[in-house]
Amino acid sequence: MQQLETKVRKLIEIVEQSLQAKQETDAALGELQKRLDEKEKEIREMNQKYETLKLAKSLTGEQPEKGDARLKINNIVRELDRCIALLNQ
Repeated sequence: MQQLETKVRKLIEIVEQSLQAKQETDAALGELQKRLDEKEKEIREMNQKYETLKLAKSLTGEQPEKGDARLKINNIVRELDRCIALLNQ
């Protein structure tokens, strides 16, 4: 009986250690997920800044991508025209 009690206590101790390790792992995972989200946000912001800079340079004629800028502007104008047409209906 005493041997069984000793084994149960060891088992309980192992379970408690496992639970503590799981909590620590969950906390670390949460921190890593938060850092990942921040980095993804930074990447989106940098991509947006890059696209804005690329468009600005193409408008000033500093790059041969001037045609891209015109296409984007034409698309924006068409979208505005569609919106105005929908509002007029």
